[in-house]
Amino acid sequence: MSKNLRKRGALFTLDGKKHYPHITVYMTEFPLKNVPEVIIRLKKIFSNVRSFHMKSLEYHQGATGYVDVSFKQARMIARLQKLIVKTLNPLREGLVRKADMKKLHALSKRERHNIKRYGYRSIAPNYRPHLTFTRLQKRKWGMDVLADIPQKDFSFIAREMVLLRAGKHGTGREVVKRFRLRAR
Repeated sequence: MSKNLRKRGALFTLDGKKHYPHITVYMTEFPLKNVPEVIIRLKKIFSNVRSFHMKSLEYHQGATGYVDVSFKQARMIARLQKLIVKTLNPLREGLVRKADMKKLHALSKRERHNIKRYGYRSIAPNYRPHLTFTRLQKRKWGMDVLADIPQKDFSFIAREMVLLRAGKHGTGREVVKRFRLRAR
């Protein structure tokens, strides 16, 4: 899907090398000195998590050019987000991503609260699991690039969680650590 959107004004293409396909559970910044502890805590969390099903829903094209597929917010992913945020948020030491600080004025009261408290706007009821295929060039933002693209099923079994270094547009640019989930 990401490759198909390239010719429609995509700013990046998911390739598993420079841009990793992923569903973000928690996107925030940590002081570099805390990254080893982040890894230790994630390893402990994921050692107790069984693989789980992610059911894809419909495509979505946002007002800021992002094109994605939504996933059902299953109980497992909601619980996992809650546990990860509770466990890792103290390691943030209050850091907020510069990109989020720049857009605080345009966000809802709840999203501003989430960014200040957790470093991520999409917490709990604001969380919408999705896989971003690409972001369109600004001049293409108002165009419906999904109109003639057939719906596909992107459902899958999540067998691993990954700590990624974020890149421009919220892309996953580098795998820091992979964590295998327990078999079902």
